[in-house]
Amino acid sequence: LSRGARRVIFVDTAPAALDLVRRNLEHCGAPPASWSLVRRDAARFLDDLPRSCGPGAWILLCDPPYASPLGDVLLERGRELGELPGFTAAVVETGAGRRGEIEETGPWDYRRYGRTRLAVLRPPTEGAADE
Repeated sequence: LSRGARRVIFVDTAPAALDLVRRNLEHCGAPPASWSLVRRDAARFLDDLPRSCGPGAWILLCDPPYASPLGDVLLERGRELGELPGFTAAVVETGAGRRGEIEETGPWDYRRYGRTRLAVLRPPTEGAADE
């Protein structure tokens, strides 16, 4: 929202985390129609993502706890995310040195910053119409 998004959906299983997000949004004066809070497992939320994003362009930002498998779930599902209508980009932040880290292959562009790994996915531009 602070960077110009018209609407943001915040997803978390922890009521305390969602309450903190709500308080911060209210404190910053974000219009209530510009955000919503969803108490749900993020992996399950992804199952309903095509219905959740609505019309227009959208971006998925995911910063799960580094010990969580959610980052790997998103990385594995990258190709299907890229096929959804309106998909613009996905950014997944994970720990760079975790046990069980998946290989840096597939459609993602990987960047490392100390102990942090960012994986960025954009739809293919090959043969795409002017944006």
